[in-house]
Amino acid sequence: MKVVQACKADLKQYCQGVQPGGGRIAACLQANRANLKPTCQATLAEVLPK
Repeated sequence: MKVVQACKADLKQYCQGVQPGGGRIAACLQANRANLKPTCQATLAEVLPK
């Protein structure tokens, strides 16, 4: 998945304990959006609504 590749470091830093499924990882990334690396933010903007 494109987001996982672009956000690998951010996922590890902010969402490490989040169980996959049910949109939980997407929600975690959304909640931490302001802190994410620019590459991850740009990829999220492509795939997730604001």
